[in-house]
Amino acid sequence: MNVGIYNFNEEIIEVPYFQLLQWKHAIHLEMQGLKHSRGSVTAHVRRKLSAPKNYPRADLYQHINDSVESIKEQLM
Repeated sequence: MNVGIYNFNEEIIEVPYFQLLQWKHAIHLEMQGLKHSRGSVTAHVRRKLSAPKNYPRADLYQHINDSVESIKEQLM
């Protein structure tokens, strides 16, 4: 199931819901110090969402978390 999420240019991009959940949890693990073997998930998500390179990881996590919560409310 694809869902729409706002990127940082105020455009809606389509992302599979499962991938959005993966991003959320992977960024959370990176915030706790865990590294991914293929590089930073945060950097990948910043590129996908057109966020600035210096955008804080915690703020990116919050944006994704808020989007997931909003989608959950709409599905109820």
